[in-house]
Amino acid sequence: MLDRHGKVAQLIIIHRLLFVSSFRRWIATKAIQLIIVPRLFLVSSVRCWIASAKLPSS
Repeated sequence: MLDRHGKVAQLIIIHRLLFVSSFRRWIATKAIQLIIVPRLFLVSSVRCWIASAKLPSS
């Protein structure tokens, strides 16, 4: 009985560790998306704006 309880506790601990690590990975990917995607969008929009600003002047 004690052995079974110990195994269950180990499984719960392992499951929680796996869940926490996957959750942290998910948060990291979401943070990367939230940080990098708007920057890429800003850079591309700024490049388009610069290109459109250069066209009429030349």
